[in-house]
Amino acid sequence: MKYFTYFPKIDYDLDDNKQTKSIVDVFRFAKIINNQTLDDISLYAFYDVNDGERPDHVSRRIYGSADYYWTFFLVNEEMKNLFTDWPMSYSQMEDHVNLNYSGTALTVTTSDFYDKLTIGETVTGILSGATGKVVAKDSNYGWIKINSKTGIFQAETIQGQTSNDIVVITGETAFKNATHHYTHSTEGIVPRGTAGAVAVTNEQYEIDENDKRRRIKVLKPERVQEVVQQFREAING
Repeated sequence: MKYFTYFPKIDYDLDDNKQTKSIVDVFRFAKIINNQTLDDISLYAFYDVNDGERPDHVSRRIYGSADYYWTFFLVNEEMKNLFTDWPMSYSQMEDHVNLNYSGTALTVTTSDFYDKLTIGETVTGILSGATGKVVAKDSNYGWIKINSKTGIFQAETIQGQTSNDIVVITGETAFKNATHHYTHSTEGIVPRGTAGAVAVTNEQYEIDENDKRRRIKVLKPERVQEVVQQFREAING
């Protein structure tokens, strides 16, 4: 069964030219599985999505047909968008991280630079002569993000060319390796400086979030036709 097979059609003026066309009514939504039904363990099982598996791949593996991929979005309430909610492959994750966490981070061990340096100004390394434009900073997590970098920053003092503020840094790293948050084995996310806290990088945060999405609910093969029929009746109701 294809997802839109049983959707009703409507006449719609797509081009606002008084000429209507018959199109699938994609605005129709049927909520046929409520929270109580989702608690029925006889209805579903759990599946761990393998690297690179698309919804149609999983559907074929479980049901012998790629046509039931849409049921995953029906039984997993948090899954609304294929592009943001389905787990990415390792190569997709790498591209995602490189795109969203581009740039360089200057690392700082102290938190006293919260009121120093101005977004948009250029900073210069006193020893290295390296330069970069400040685009963001976070004193809680100890980084200053720069772009348009020249040279390589060392463990040194940097100075803002506009503000003349100075900050002592420990070096530079790719922004994807900068701290996203700190976590504790028993307390979860904690403030910087908490005893036993471990820094989680931007890249590791994205990987962890993606891994959480790998375990999904799936309809058991012996129950899938039952739900398909319910959906067909509800969508045309």
